[in-house]
Amino acid sequence: MTTRLCQWYWKDDDGTYRPYDEKINLEIVKCQSQGINNLRLMIGKWIYEIIPELKIQKNIKSETERPIFTEDDITIIQKWWEPHIPLERLTNKKAELVPIEQGSIEWRRVDDFFHLTMPSKTRNGVMDRASGKNGKFKECHTIVKIEKIVNPTLREHWKHELSMVVKNNNNDPHLEYVKLLFHGTSKTPPKIIYEADKGWKISYSRDDSLWGRGLYFAQDAIYTHNYTYKTKDNTRQVFLAEVIVGDGIHCEENKSLREPPMKDEEDSAGGVRYDSVIGMRHDTWIWITYDDARAYPTYLIEYTS
Repeated sequence: MTTRLCQWYWKDDDGTYRPYDEKINLEIVKCQSQGINNLRLMIGKWIYEIIPELKIQKNIKSETERPIFTEDDITIIQKWWEPHIPLERLTNKKAELVPIEQGSIEWRRVDDFFHLTMPSKTRNGVMDRASGKNGKFKECHTIVKIEKIVNPTLREHWKHELSMVVKNNNNDPHLEYVKLLFHGTSKTPPKIIYEADKGWKISYSRDDSLWGRGLYFAQDAIYTHNYTYKTKDNTRQVFLAEVIVGDGIHCEENKSLREPPMKDEEDSAGGVRYDSVIGMRHDTWIWITYDDARAYPTYLIEYTS
């Protein structure tokens, strides 16, 4: 187990917030903790001046500035809101997909959340070496459909799990009990999950996964892009899920994990375990839970490839 450092982000031209890699992030954290006003770093082939206090990254040669953000800044933007799940809609059905109206407040909220970490634009063309200018931007990863999952049985299981996690943590007001995270189902049709009484199944997870047999959810939408379910219309589907993370612990990769570590390692008999495991993969935070009912597949997002 390791101490989790604050993650810093920079805002790209395509509108996404991208995390600094581990080495650069460590330098920024050190700079801030030691009260140093700025630092200069080589990123790629360019030299940048980073000023944590002003939250600015400046290209020394071009003098171009862009904002940078702490993980707390991103957390505020990504903070969980509890969507209204209209359980009264269902009588004898097991589950239902409710379309979200395009342009509505809820659509914009999900769209903004998705594109916070998924590029909405890409370069159309390569750099013109003579002029030094890049090609124009074109739109990509456009959301074509957002559906809200209504599954009363699954929702009740999820609410029960949430109440137990809150109780086990003595209703600690400083904990962020629920996070909105992304999950791609790869070749598994999403309906297998949203029609089930407990949603995701641990039994579907592989034994050789990086943090053991668990359910994996990513903070960044772009991370899940290669794990999305591909439809016959050549679009991609990904879940935006409400995941009960409770009191999580940052761990190094450990394929032998089957549940979170004990909070007190010396009390392995009747002690209390952490609620989830947190890992870093390709500069993206990953949350792993080891209980079936601790994630609710709130939204099914369909977007262009």
